[in-house]
Amino acid sequence: MRKIRWILLLLSLLLLFAAGCSGGKQAQSPGLEERPAFSVETSCGALSFPEEWKEFVSVSETAKAYGTSLSFTAENGEDVVTLFTLNIGGGEGEEVGTLRGSDGTERSVHMVIDELMLEGADEDTANRLFAMQEDVNYIIEHLG
Repeated sequence: MRKIRWILLLLSLLLLFAAGCSGGKQAQSPGLEERPAFSVETSCGALSFPEEWKEFVSVSETAKAYGTSLSFTAENGEDVVTLFTLNIGGGEGEEVGTLRGSDGTERSVHMVIDELMLEGADEDTANRLFAMQEDVNYIIEHLG
């Protein structure tokens, strides 16, 4: 089950890149409803993440020589798992777009995402964590 979700996540990311993700606002696919989101404020600009995950996700920002690194984490029982990391202004990972800050400066956004290790997670928790990780696509679609 986990391998299927991981494969689906990778396929969705590949499709996003194959569609010519330029980092700008993407046209919304027909039939998709806009989901409520909350703003993740950073020193480099604001990102949007689905509101349904607000109480479950934690975002920590670390200043780096190239810009900033944002780590999106969530709890799995006693453990904290990293869902994905976004490096803004450079750093490691695949470039997925750009983010314009309030000062008008555009910075590249790089994504690092690894397979979730969910030892001991019940099915509901595992499903929630996988869904939260897949919603990195929501952030990418709303860069601009």
